[in-house]
Amino acid sequence: MRVTVTRYDAARLGNVRKTSQGFLRAPARVTRTGVLTYHRADGSVVRELRRPDNVFAADSLATLADAPVTDLHPRDMLSPANAKQLAVGHVSGASARADAGRFVEAQLVITDAAMIAAIEAGDRSEVSCGYTCDLLHGAGVFNGEHYDAEQKNIIYNHVGIGPRNWGRAGAEVALRLDSKTPDDFALGEGAARAVLTDEPKKDSNMDLVTIRIDGIEAQVSPTTAQILQRTLDTRDTAARDAAAKLTDLQKRFDAQQAELDATKTQLAQAADPKRFDAALRDRLELLDRARPVLGRDAKLDGKSPREIKELALEKIKAGGKLSERSDAYIDALFDVTVDKWLADNKVNNSRHADPAPHHDGGPNVDVHAILDGRTDGVQPLKREYQSPPWRSKLASTRTE
Repeated sequence: MRVTVTRYDAARLGNVRKTSQGFLRAPARVTRTGVLTYHRADGSVVRELRRPDNVFAADSLATLADAPVTDLHPRDMLSPANAKQLAVGHVSGASARADAGRFVEAQLVITDAAMIAAIEAGDRSEVSCGYTCDLLHGAGVFNGEHYDAEQKNIIYNHVGIGPRNWGRAGAEVALRLDSKTPDDFALGEGAARAVLTDEPKKDSNMDLVTIRIDGIEAQVSPTTAQILQRTLDTRDTAARDAAAKLTDLQKRFDAQQAELDATKTQLAQAADPKRFDAALRDRLELLDRARPVLGRDAKLDGKSPREIKELALEKIKAGGKLSERSDAYIDALFDVTVDKWLADNKVNNSRHADPAPHHDGGPNVDVHAILDGRTDGVQPLKREYQSPPWRSKLASTRTE
């Protein structure tokens, strides 16, 4: 099976020199032949053969001519749409050629001032070709080395420049990193990078940071730590929002439950036969006391106790602006005024179980003085009036 994949091979810059314009010209071995080992994203390993006739094919080398040079590897392959922003130089003409029968050497011209300074400072020292190729799967042996697939139709896109072992970090490029050591791990699909230098590999000097996730510690690159931290922050924010919503719902539920419990209590009280009987007696007594004042034809159905009392007081012309008075004031004024009116008019209510006391002061008794606590010129009551316990007001009053 043949598929097209993307590959990145790394090598070292050679001795650089400046041109008359101040640019840098540097020879570099940018790729080589032989079997290269790649580690895939799923953890498996594949060994890919780059035969000399494919690597040194004229059509393939021609794609290196004037290819752009970049700082590291861009996320996308270079094209006229992004070359102005990404290119820091180019491969010098058709300089790509075979070197020592194994390598491809090319002359790089660096025109960007920042890249020139980075190379001179030693911050940029490795080159890495970015290219596509057809991958033909099939096992075999080449010069005593086993391989699993073979690269064909190699087409170069650009040459990236980075620091020593820059491919290992995996932070600057969203592509997987492959080489002959297990710590070079895979990132991405269809892309790979192999180190082509003949020098022995050294451990990566990449700085690692320790992070703790749900009690588990791990060492990762700074960039990975930042990504994980953003993910954790997003998770924690979502958890806090969910907890706040849950707390709000619980408060609303508790309030509704309290209101329901209060309603149940009131319903239970209203359904109590004793309280119902007491309320009925209060209603009948109120009607017995009010009807002589208002007349037997007065329409009192559906009126509240206060409304009935206000009608009686208005009929007697007592109390002024009754609507502005409190319930307690209306109750007291009604008891004193109506009971006096009944006594003055010698009304005998057989159902009036607890007649109100009368005053010796005659018809000129100052009712408001009694309500206000003033006793000057007012004859004392013959006995102290006390409302019976069954007259206590209900939490919820039933009306006719």
